[in-house]
Amino acid sequence: MKTKVFQKAICLILSVTTLLGAFGITSFAAEAKVAPQTNAGSAATLEDMVALLGTSTYAEYAANHSDSKWQKELDEITIDVVEDLLKDSSDAYVTKDSKDCLDSAEANESAWEGFGDNWNNTVYLPTTNAEGTKAGSASWNFKLTDAQTGLYYLQIEYYNPQITESLYGKSSVSAIERKLKIDGKVPFDEASSLTFDKHWIYDNISEPVTSDVQPGDKYQDNGTYVDYEDGTKKNNKKDGYYKYVTVVKDGKKTVTTYKISQDIIGNSMTPDIKEESVWSTYICKDTTGYYDGYFTFLFDEDKEYTITLEAEREPMIVKSIKLVPATGSSAIIPTYEEYLKKHSDKPKASGNITFIQAEFPDSVSDSSVAPANNNSSAANYPISSSAQIFNVIGETGFSSVGQWAAYKFTVNESGMYNIAMRYKQETLQGMFACRSIKLAGGEYGIGETPTVPYVEAQKARFDYDKEWQSENIGYYTEDENGNAVKHDFSFYFEEGVEYTLYVECSLGDLKSYIERAETSLNNINECYLKILQRTGSDPDENTDYKFKETMPEVLVTLLNEAIELTAISDELEQLCGTTGSHLATLDTIARILDIMGSRNGYDIPANMANLKTYLGTLGTWINDSKKGVVMIDSIGIVPADTEEKLPRGKAGFFKSLWFEISSFIYSFFTKYDRMGLTVEPTADSETVSVWLASGRDQSNIWRSMVDAKGGFTDSYNTAVTLKLVTANTLLPSILSGKGPDVYMGLGAADVINYAIRSAVIGVSGNDSKVLTADQNVVFRSYVYENSAGEKVFVEKIDESNAIYRKPSGSGYVNMTQQEIDAFKANLASYKQVSLPYSAIKNSFAPAATNALQLLEVSYGIPMTMGFAMMFYRMDVLGQLGLEVPESWDELLAMLPALQTKNMSIGVSYISALDFMMYQMGGNMWKYTDSSIYDPLYAGSKIDLDSDIAIEAFEFICRLYTDYSFPVSFDAANRFRTGEMPIVIGDYASIYNTLVVYATEIDGLWEFCPLPGSDNEFEEDGFNYDSLATVSATVILNGCDDLLTAWQFAQWQTSASVQAEYGNRIVAVIGPAAKYEAANLDAINDMSWTAREKSAIKDQMANLDSIVNYPGSYIYSRYMKFAFLDAYNDGMDPYEAMMSYIPAINAEIARKREEFDLPIAETAEDALRKVKASQYD
Repeated sequence: MKTKVFQKAICLILSVTTLLGAFGITSFAAEAKVAPQTNAGSAATLEDMVALLGTSTYAEYAANHSDSKWQKELDEITIDVVEDLLKDSSDAYVTKDSKDCLDSAEANESAWEGFGDNWNNTVYLPTTNAEGTKAGSASWNFKLTDAQTGLYYLQIEYYNPQITESLYGKSSVSAIERKLKIDGKVPFDEASSLTFDKHWIYDNISEPVTSDVQPGDKYQDNGTYVDYEDGTKKNNKKDGYYKYVTVVKDGKKTVTTYKISQDIIGNSMTPDIKEESVWSTYICKDTTGYYDGYFTFLFDEDKEYTITLEAEREPMIVKSIKLVPATGSSAIIPTYEEYLKKHSDKPKASGNITFIQAEFPDSVSDSSVAPANNNSSAANYPISSSAQIFNVIGETGFSSVGQWAAYKFTVNESGMYNIAMRYKQETLQGMFACRSIKLAGGEYGIGETPTVPYVEAQKARFDYDKEWQSENIGYYTEDENGNAVKHDFSFYFEEGVEYTLYVECSLGDLKSYIERAETSLNNINECYLKILQRTGSDPDENTDYKFKETMPEVLVTLLNEAIELTAISDELEQLCGTTGSHLATLDTIARILDIMGSRNGYDIPANMANLKTYLGTLGTWINDSKKGVVMIDSIGIVPADTEEKLPRGKAGFFKSLWFEISSFIYSFFTKYDRMGLTVEPTADSETVSVWLASGRDQSNIWRSMVDAKGGFTDSYNTAVTLKLVTANTLLPSILSGKGPDVYMGLGAADVINYAIRSAVIGVSGNDSKVLTADQNVVFRSYVYENSAGEKVFVEKIDESNAIYRKPSGSGYVNMTQQEIDAFKANLASYKQVSLPYSAIKNSFAPAATNALQLLEVSYGIPMTMGFAMMFYRMDVLGQLGLEVPESWDELLAMLPALQTKNMSIGVSYISALDFMMYQMGGNMWKYTDSSIYDPLYAGSKIDLDSDIAIEAFEFICRLYTDYSFPVSFDAANRFRTGEMPIVIGDYASIYNTLVVYATEIDGLWEFCPLPGSDNEFEEDGFNYDSLATVSATVILNGCDDLLTAWQFAQWQTSASVQAEYGNRIVAVIGPAAKYEAANLDAINDMSWTAREKSAIKDQMANLDSIVNYPGSYIYSRYMKFAFLDAYNDGMDPYEAMMSYIPAINAEIARKREEFDLPIAETAEDALRKVKASQYD
């Protein structure tokens, strides 16, 4: 191993060598070539990165424009979206009429439901430009006079179209996002990401049934009985869900009932959620939650201005843009005191409480806001011991700032009301979570767009408790003794008016503390980088680096941030009235900062590793604090003068005891194989057994998707037995003959290992090794192509019950008898028959399907596909004046600038050894060209001794020996701190880590395709290939019902299902759970930004994979040995690699001999030598 001293001694020489390397003096290119700008649409330019550095925050922007001269009365200004559109420089389309609008969007008629008669004054804004090479944008030009200069809100009326087919970006589950520019520049950081909400509604909820009942009466709804005794409700086994109950003047109760679809044993089925296209009004505001109210923009000159909206996510249609005065009495949101004064003449309403079941919102902000079942309290309503009934909202997917759920209601008496909620907040120990209360209807809102009635409504507080709570919501102030005093919110509602209550996630009173913690994190990170540039990543604890003399400001900052974090902790404890483990985290971090800043920094070297860890801990604390989970069971619209009591928070002892006992008893009788079924199964009904090895959250999502309305069980009326198992369970189960029908998520190498042992069935047919002729027929889905080129298939092996079908539109129709006779007459033998796999194969990249093939048979359907991409810190590269590298030549040319700052580039040598060989035009195996060689010999000999493979191996070795790339490193930590501004690794894994553990650098990094290598076989001279890592859904040999298994595998890997799963897992776990769907079309419907999708698609167009053959496990082991021989022992890379070739080929030959596969001559010789040596 080379020592650090030696590395430093040759640093200058290497810098010069690297600079020369930029001009082509490298080991893998005789003449340097400039890589084409293939990343132009997915990687940031140097200009973009430098511009990022000079943007101020909104707080700084607002402070610079706080002069009192701008506090004046102004008139509203309307920008004509059609006439003022800069058509030549915009990627936008004026919608003159419905046909033009549809044509410009390449959309279907159904996408414009609710659009109305507004064709002549709107503009369609796609996600990308016409070429699909960059984000779409639209610009408008307008002029202001001197009298019109001042502070304005920016108000935009927009429509969310559902674009299903378009070259310019399809709609997905993501919210609409745009970057705002004024005169070509982003005015402040927060304007770079404006979120325009969509509206989503639950689709499988019954139409409401309304009935008036007297106390003591029985209300009947489709056989469901609910007793009303003394005005209270009792829920039976299949209780209806009650949206609201009101009291009318004649004393009767009006019960409005909704129901979520249930399966045959009473379980709630996850509702279908669909986007509702509506016109909405948006006023530019902060998406981080740090700033209340709306952004104010200063237009301070008598001149022409240009406003630009640049797409980040999703298409949209704009109807109007207005500059609304941000000054004057009409622009100011009143305080609660002012609101009460305005309504001081309004009486207190009386009567009974209007109850709204929280699991029944009328609309939600995104598809992840969904109801859930929670049985932690017997007082939850509704609840059942024998079934899982949805009874809460907010357990998952409803915690991010800006998410909301909306509820419509009316009242029967005008007057003042409170709003109560039965809720549980147990995630932020020692703290509270906040929600913002917005209203639309009556005196509230802008049209149907909600607004806060007063300032304090933005900070409704939900305190921590392990138990359920039931109380009026409100805000808190401090009395003269510093004690918290609660104030219940009051609202004026008018009889007969329909109101909509929006419960929106916000930071409330926590925002200033979280923002201070984030500022502290940024300051500490800057200190870490400065220390790193002086000491390196592994400082010597016994060296005096003289920090007091060289960087005294760092010591001062460390001590100041220790004081700041302690102050935040103390203030939060005072605010919350208690403490807990969540607050203790801040005190722990403050102590380590105090130690490092004291004693002239002498303890800094010994604590650098701890500081790096605590930077991540503080980032996690900030992220958790932003996402306080609040589960809501019910909402009450409470007359201010009512005598009715709120529902109990905690269930009584006997009620809880009986619920636990009955739940335990019912657990023995629950028919889990019928979960999700909507029709009672008959004797010949089909069931498919499915296993997966993943987390419980992932398993629950698949369970809910299978059981949902429109899911697999509902669509095919086939029960699914879904089991969560450990990864090493499959092999023993196969050996014992008790395996599943389908297994989800089997790695490509394991797929081939099982295939060669006849344990899985080839889904592409022609699998003569695994299936006999009869077994092939049992697969029940033959595909036959007639003379017209049509494919038909036949179901059922029993000829008397055979059903013959042919394609028709998106499905199949029965064939006529004449067509059936023609089909039988020309029916191919089983060896010519294949499954419908060919119809779905093109949904996946060739790299994914190739990885699952053996001897020209495919043994699985790709489920996930990971691959390496390049992540880069835009701020660091911008500061250093470095472009994002397009080629390895360019990347190496950056090293001197990085290494002089003690920075490095991170790439795992294990993955680099593989993809570099493919980038240079090599292959892991000989005899892979079926047009030249017999396919039976494919994989019979390794190709690591070829000239290309040796050249690639030598180059990778040089990265670590000559250029000092680190061999082992914590990619997320080093990337977050900036000491490693470029990291190459699996795109989803690194992305998922950074979005959670590096929130402080959000917006400062991106990812793009890998740098390219010189390759004379490529048209442009460069190859940008990354290698795909694939997992698959497979069908096990011995499956009882192969057609049903095939239907499930095909359904589970389809684009819509994969996209839905990817979006749901993000909703449940968070942004750290981005899913690597293998289905190419699924990427379009997942929640990536336009730039992220562009980068992923660019890399997907440059993919390869290492095909697995018997014995293929051995090559990676010996490649690692060869690399370590070269790196640790200084062995020549060529000799190191060549020394292991005979052993690799011998092991391959041994495995092929085991499975009766032909052996290449040289491999056979190697095997004979190995066997002979065993007898010497």
